[in-house]
Amino acid sequence: MIKNITTFILTLAGLVVLYLASALIPQDAIRENVIKSTLEYKKVKPQEFTNGNKFNSLTDNYADVIELGVMWNMTDENPIKAILDSKYYDGNTPDKDYGENYGFHANVNKGVEPNTDYTRYWHGDVIYLRALHVFTNIVNIRIILMSVCMALLACLCWILFRDGRRAVAIMTIAALGCVQIWNIRLAAEFIPAVLVGLITAIYCVKNHEKVMTDMRIWIVSGVLIAFFDILTCELLTIALPLGMVYVMRQQDKKIREAKQEMIQMAKIFFAWGMAYLATFLSKWTLASLVLGENKFTAAISAAGVRINGETNSDYTPLEIFFRAPAANISTMMGGEETVEWKGVFVFLIIAAIVVALIYILKKREDKTFLTMMSILAAMPIIRFFVLSNHSYLHEYFTYRALAVTVFALISMIYVVTSKEKGSKATVTTRNKNKKR
Repeated sequence: MIKNITTFILTLAGLVVLYLASALIPQDAIRENVIKSTLEYKKVKPQEFTNGNKFNSLTDNYADVIELGVMWNMTDENPIKAILDSKYYDGNTPDKDYGENYGFHANVNKGVEPNTDYTRYWHGDVIYLRALHVFTNIVNIRIILMSVCMALLACLCWILFRDGRRAVAIMTIAALGCVQIWNIRLAAEFIPAVLVGLITAIYCVKNHEKVMTDMRIWIVSGVLIAFFDILTCELLTIALPLGMVYVMRQQDKKIREAKQEMIQMAKIFFAWGMAYLATFLSKWTLASLVLGENKFTAAISAAGVRINGETNSDYTPLEIFFRAPAANISTMMGGEETVEWKGVFVFLIIAAIVVALIYILKKREDKTFLTMMSILAAMPIIRFFVLSNHSYLHEYFTYRALAVTVFALISMIYVVTSKEKGSKATVTTRNKNKKR
């Protein structure tokens, strides 16, 4: 317990130190490139399609200008206050709402004061956004971040291939491909969850036995995603790496009884979840103390909206509750409407065939593995139900959590059709590595 608490404190403290360092970067050092960024956003719409009208190809300029507005307004002489008092200008005037793109431009170029509080998140991505703006603008920053993600994915696959885990690498690429991983380049907002997820996965595949009992990596992952992400696809940072670990343990015939595995999974999710929640609570607590305002009320109210708020549509909250998973599946399948039922039905038919094959081909020794992967497969759908309002409105980025579902389904088919082959390949490779 002490080790886990210490890990949480040290991780969050280290991130805060980096945040403080970014706040100390002079405005003049980033001004030129921030102005260039405002000009890029001035000539585009808040949200734009890049491939027909497919929602999975949507560029989210709206979210990016808000985050860059928060970055630009870290101007208080007290760096602690600067990182806690998150705010931006939303483009509203007494006469007209010009939108966030205009707001960012006016804030930077005309000195219009910020008018919107956004303290409920840490906005940790401001650390690298601010640092990179010393050298370039947002167009190149997106390219840099995307390149880092692809390098991490290549590193992950190299480790898996090196260790004889070719099947796990292929399943990972297939799962991420199904959620159009290349489209995270369309918005800086889409990238942090993938970055944290890939870093976590690299550590997990290198320490696949250790991570089942040592909670520290899951605590670090929970802190990182809460600190850097704005509620996009947080499951990529725990469920996807954990799925890889289960496949590797199944290959090595290390899966235990279902009850033991479920208890251990519960412990992992509890550690990750507590770290995730505590990171948010620490922001609200520190902000309330330093700024002298109650930041809990607004944050909790915002959380309620994401669960069951207004969507400016003709659907009731109950209808949104049931449409949210469909919207995310539709987006993954290339839908051109919020819910395009054709794509949803195709996915459900494919999933049903896969489940039927698993049921027909399964053997007794597969039972625990299939149970654990079924739980992981269901998690994104449960997430869409729980945060139905948010998942329905923002399906163009929340749908990427379905990579977990796809990975789980593929892995179950792999195990029931070729489990012996996978285990032998792994053992052979390991023996060769020992000889070296």
